[in-house]
Amino acid sequence: MTRPLRFAMVALVLVNLGFVHITEAARLLWMLPLIGLTVASPWLVRFGRHLAYRSFWNLGVMGAFALLVHHFTSRGSAYLLEDGLLLAALCQVHLLNNAGARQKPDLLFFNSFLIAVVTSFLSLDVAYSLMFALYVPVLVVALQLLALHRAGVAAEPGLAVRVVRQGLLRGAVVLGVTLAAFALMPRDFRRKGVLAGSWTLKPPGGMEVGFNPTIDFRRKGRVTSSDRVVMRIRRVSGNPADVPSYWRGAALVHFDGQQWRPGGRHDARSSELWRRRSRAEMRRLAGRVDAEVEVTIADRRSTSLFAPLRASRLRAPSVYAVRGYPDATLRATLPGQYKSYRVAIANRVRPFGRSGPARPVGRLRTLLDVGPGLPRAGRDLADRLAAGLEPGASQHRLVETMRAHLFQNYRYLPPGSDDGAHDLRDFFGGKPAGHCEIFATALTLMLRRAGVPARVVTGYCSTEWDDEQTVLTVRARHAHAWVEALDPKARWYTVDATPAADEGAMTAGAGWIERARAWAAGLWSRVVGFNSSTQAKVGAWLGALPGRVLRALRASPLTTALGLAALVALLVVARRARRRGIPAATRRYRAALRRFGVALRPGETPRMLLARLQLADSQRTVLEAVTAEHEQGRYASARVR
Repeated sequence: MTRPLRFAMVALVLVNLGFVHITEAARLLWMLPLIGLTVASPWLVRFGRHLAYRSFWNLGVMGAFALLVHHFTSRGSAYLLEDGLLLAALCQVHLLNNAGARQKPDLLFFNSFLIAVVTSFLSLDVAYSLMFALYVPVLVVALQLLALHRAGVAAEPGLAVRVVRQGLLRGAVVLGVTLAAFALMPRDFRRKGVLAGSWTLKPPGGMEVGFNPTIDFRRKGRVTSSDRVVMRIRRVSGNPADVPSYWRGAALVHFDGQQWRPGGRHDARSSELWRRRSRAEMRRLAGRVDAEVEVTIADRRSTSLFAPLRASRLRAPSVYAVRGYPDATLRATLPGQYKSYRVAIANRVRPFGRSGPARPVGRLRTLLDVGPGLPRAGRDLADRLAAGLEPGASQHRLVETMRAHLFQNYRYLPPGSDDGAHDLRDFFGGKPAGHCEIFATALTLMLRRAGVPARVVTGYCSTEWDDEQTVLTVRARHAHAWVEALDPKARWYTVDATPAADEGAMTAGAGWIERARAWAAGLWSRVVGFNSSTQAKVGAWLGALPGRVLRALRASPLTTALGLAALVALLVVARRARRRGIPAATRRYRAALRRFGVALRPGETPRMLLARLQLADSQRTVLEAVTAEHEQGRYASARVR
């Protein structure tokens, strides 16, 4: 096997390992040994003739396969796809280190293609696009070198350089065609993927941002954010402004200092309860319907049915399979049931009445329980903010004062940030920054300290409407936690103290790498959001471009003429510089080949071409002369070097 082909295969396997790594199927610590063995393969392969070397590799692969089988039998199929990718990466390294004169590398090329295809379903982000842009030219170059090796052509240094140059050019053409198809054929993201709902990748040793029916500050580890679509909300009637951004999944009442848990019938007011009205309908709030939406949940494993706080009616194929809870949350009795349902929203509902302030009696006592979770600094802050209000201030004034203080004086950081608070002691101590669960917990306990019944709610908050404002898309990264306070005269209402979780807030205080990553993620979200509407806008812009260019030329003719002259001068200089780099004898030889309509085959020398061609005497005389001149000039330049 030639050295250029060997190094091309090394590059191909390194790109395969990159594909596996960006899926987060394995940590970098596990990938480093495979990367080391891949880089060292040109030197290790010399031991392939020894039985001990081959036995070591075969036993290693069999041992890894046995470990993966044990993992499957003990943990089930949850990590089957990740384990398969790890095994595929190990097999690639094994094939590379054992490929020799007798072993053909066909299986290595086939596996590399499979890895590129499978990982495309698991890492649809900017990282995969970059890896794919690197993979295509490497694959083309490696295939060309393999074809030369199969033909028995000696890989001279000049020939290898030409093959690499041609492979890069052809790879660029393939990427250009792919990009054109990407632009001319907008994606339909409503169509389910091949692996949707069947396989899920879980970051090893970490967590993915998403809905959680509980909050536990004891969870530690790496946190990743995903653009995976979890829910789509289609507006059937009403205005987009009447469709809330907050979609509730769970209401949490009990806090022990580290963990929030749901409560039972913590609010005895019957107006909060869902009641069955027919086989396909449930109702809870009386009032005029402002909007109606159709909700489609993509996650089959979840039993939570998300609805806004002012949901007044739910329609499903059979509402008997849906259970409503006193905190206005909904759940399906079995996972995968009723993932498409309609919700009517009544934003203006009748108040409870003219009763006085809520008293901490009965089931409302749990909504005022501060418990051990609020540290002294938090209690002092709540007391100071409450004391700073004028006597007789309304509950809404108190709630807004506390919310605004947290919103303005504390900083948002995404989950898992090293500089963010891990609990309330950090938050009110030396780390005044954290994620939404920290803000919601702090505000809830401060409100309870001031006598305002409050609870934490988890779900999703999204404002990602399509261009026609017909479909609201909810992604995994839109998972959120906020607060609901109870006004004895105006029911429950939403309060959110978390500062805007935009890209700027998420990268505040982060290094340049995190800022670059956030910028790339934002750019990629705009790329994958390219749909038919965006395509029409781009087409209109391109159609109007010639007119704008002509208007600009007419507006400044002198500047345009100078620019064109400079461009022509640069092209002339570049062409002359390129021609000076090619010997005159070589230029005359190439011109003769073009005149006679012949070309050198891969690996063919000028003398071999002469022996192959059947030419007239006059043509052969000319071709022999330019061939001799070309060879003389080439050998003379070689002697000079």
